[in-house]
Amino acid sequence: MKMNFQQLIQSIKNAHVLDIDGVRNIHLVDCFSNDELEFLDSVYNTPPEFIGLQWHMNKKEWPLDLDNTSDSYKELLSVVNQKLNTNFDHYVTRLWEEGVGHYMAPHTDNDMVCGSMQLYLPSTAAENTGTVFYGSGLTLQFKFQPNTGYACADPTRIEHSTGVPVSFNENRRSIYFIFRNL
Repeated sequence: MKMNFQQLIQSIKNAHVLDIDGVRNIHLVDCFSNDELEFLDSVYNTPPEFIGLQWHMNKKEWPLDLDNTSDSYKELLSVVNQKLNTNFDHYVTRLWEEGVGHYMAPHTDNDMVCGSMQLYLPSTAAENTGTVFYGSGLTLQFKFQPNTGYACADPTRIEHSTGVPVSFNENRRSIYFIFRNL
């Protein structure tokens, strides 16, 4: 099964822009079809890869190799650029699974992450483990609810964190898009 991203593309088109200290963000809902969710779930049955920069966290990662010449890849990139007013030229995707105790304190991303999109997948984590953005006098949390998520035009300019740590016997699954410029 290939990801065609048509529901995600429509979700992005329908999303309202949330400006936090000059950084454009969007809240996304109903991102994937049932077939796409089943495909993503099946990837978790394969061996994960080691995450060098986050080796100390209870986190696993699976890269998703997408055909960057496909029409759906190009369309998704174009729609993200239009909605976030950006000029990204490519993206990479990763599936993440974060386990008990996983928490990331408020931080900004490194320069390798020009833009980001995290979409929450069916799992057992509580809603308050969703990503939180911190602006001047504003805190905005994208609750961890399956088949929803967010996109951020420039996570190097705005502090963000996970919500509360993942609890015992829970996991937090998501697909993470890293947008870049060559």
